[in-house]
Amino acid sequence: MIPWSELDGDVIERLVASLIALDHPRANRITPSRGDRGMDIRVRQDDGTLVIYQVKRYTGPLTTRQAQEIEKSLQTMHQHVAAEHDVAAWHLVMPWDPTPERIAWLEDDLAKRIDPIELRWDDKARLDTWASAHPNLLDYFLPGRSPRDELLLEALRSRLPDPSTVEGADLLGVATAHSLHVQRALDRVDPFYRYEVQHHPDMAAARAAENAAAGRAGLAMMQTVGLAGGEARTVAMYAKTALSAELSPITINTTIHVPDEHRASFESFHDYGTALVGVPATVEAVGGPPGLDAPAGEYTVTLSPWPEEADLPDTELAILDTDGTELATIPLGRFQRTRGLDGRGVQLRARAVGGSSMFTFSIRASEDGRTFTARMGLEAPSLTGMAPAAAARAARAFAAYLQAGRHQWRVADAGRVLHEAKREEPLDDGGQFRPLVLDYLDSLATLQRHLSERVVVPDLSTEPIEAANEVIAAARLLNGETLHVPMDIWVERTSWEATGAAPVRIAQQMHCTVAGRKIPIMALVEAETVEAVEAPAGPSDPVKVAPPGGLFAVTLHRPDPTAR
Repeated sequence: MIPWSELDGDVIERLVASLIALDHPRANRITPSRGDRGMDIRVRQDDGTLVIYQVKRYTGPLTTRQAQEIEKSLQTMHQHVAAEHDVAAWHLVMPWDPTPERIAWLEDDLAKRIDPIELRWDDKARLDTWASAHPNLLDYFLPGRSPRDELLLEALRSRLPDPSTVEGADLLGVATAHSLHVQRALDRVDPFYRYEVQHHPDMAAARAAENAAAGRAGLAMMQTVGLAGGEARTVAMYAKTALSAELSPITINTTIHVPDEHRASFESFHDYGTALVGVPATVEAVGGPPGLDAPAGEYTVTLSPWPEEADLPDTELAILDTDGTELATIPLGRFQRTRGLDGRGVQLRARAVGGSSMFTFSIRASEDGRTFTARMGLEAPSLTGMAPAAAARAARAFAAYLQAGRHQWRVADAGRVLHEAKREEPLDDGGQFRPLVLDYLDSLATLQRHLSERVVVPDLSTEPIEAANEVIAAARLLNGETLHVPMDIWVERTSWEATGAAPVRIAQQMHCTVAGRKIPIMALVEAETVEAVEAPAGPSDPVKVAPPGGLFAVTLHRPDPTAR
């Protein structure tokens, strides 16, 4: 049992927020700027709806004023949040077991005002149940309950054996085993972060590990230290929830040295919270989670403010021609918001979803609204290995962007235009995505619709042009088209008079090739009249025939389902 009534109100709010966040890792927290000092925790569900947890620090029966504050919180949510988002449920969360009268007040009286949003009361009993699943969280907020620190110190104090007592070939293995021991201890005691501790043979291998981890979701901090003998160790901390950095912050007391080549990026970091990469710094102290072990000294650091999910509606990028014709629409993912060090500037950044994921879109604005900059960045998508339909969408959107004269950032489904930009000249002719490539990707997508096995886009830089033409031809057949192509057709002499003319209708298996893999297509080859075009070598040899114009009609062979 948790002694809720003995805890400070701030501790109650943080503990409850932590319980919710550990069960809903994508939850984000919104703290009101005024009012009852409660907090909103919002969880976006897989179907896009919101579940809102209103956390209160009250541990006893509600006073009239407290009940009014709860009603005000509910009314604010209904007027401002539910007006723009699909809210499925609103939870009142507080460590007190309500009376039947209070339950009726919430679930009957208040529920009538915001129907169809479901209201629930998460009380003390439910919070105790949630907490029982996270003993390390209780250790974090209620020191002295268990030997948490002792477990950690035991792991950290355990030393590697003397290198002179271990064979050289085995030393790295022993060091790796020790790192895993430390990692497991850290994971047991830290409720907010998980750890990856790696031992490397040299600093170059450690830097490679840093680069590999740089883009991983949830990376909060990574530290590399050199060890005796030229080896190195990296400790990476990954946030278990979107609220980890707020509930258990990492603090660094440091002086950043800004050489001229980093000045522009530092100003962007200071004003808008963009990443500051690879700058020299003097670190005086580091504080926070138990896994931190960063002594004072000179470092090369990369810093980025912790992003939070922006409370924005779904938006999209519309790519238009100069005359307003819409060339492509790219849905944007959830926006991440970062703030500058002084809090006055903000950057919103999103990456396009689906097959057009090479697009990034960012907005920078000052809080007073005096400056506003929208930027769209892109890189040529790597199509190799993608599903054909997604690759076709990505390539088409990329080509359209290069040619487009206008771009609109707007609410999804052609809603309100939030920002528009114009360009006088195209950036590029989209050479790498000329019609042949787009036709090929569309054709691969057609093949995939007719096949049970998976098809992916091959490396276009090495795929032969002949193979691409085969795929395009096969897709046209599958789409019901008739192709007129020259073919070598040989018929048996016994069914052919070499000097005569006759129709021909032959079912023939053809192939298209994708990354060296042959895909069979059964075709029907027809001609109303064919003639011998090459004399047989002997009296029993087949005869080569062709239509007068040299082209056979080829369609997809569809066997008669009634035939036996």
